Amino acid sequence: MRSLFWLSFRRDRKLVGIVVPEARELLEARMLAAIDGLDECAEFAGGYELNAEQAGMISSQSLGRMLPPAEVSRLIAWIKSEGTRKNIPVNQQHLESIDRLAIASSMFDESSHYLPQNAAAFHTGELERK
Repeated sequence: MRSLFWLSFRRDRKLVGIVVPEARELLEARMLAAIDGLDECAEFAGGYELNAEQAGMISSQSLGRMLPPAEVSRLIAWIKSEGTRKNIPVNQQHLESIDRLAIASSMFDESSHYLPQNAAAFHTGELERK
């Protein structure tokens, strides 16, 4: 059975982004990201397996590609808000460390750091299609 993994990548101590691949274990997730070029030759900064509830919050548009820092920040805000609303445990320490990297990154656009007004549209990918 395959799970989703949250893989963080950095370059020059700045967050490049995250990749959420489907794999059986963390090592396989890292290998698939490298083989498919999803890591963009960036340094692996950390990763963990998402639990079933967290995995359910990741839209299909976010899978199998590098999510840039601004999008990572919006995804973190979504996961935190849904986790709180549904009383789902999240790996708060990991999300906060990635969020700090995203905020500190020169690639980060502060205006996109906030949860969209229509969070459901963000989750389903409707905002990306507009």
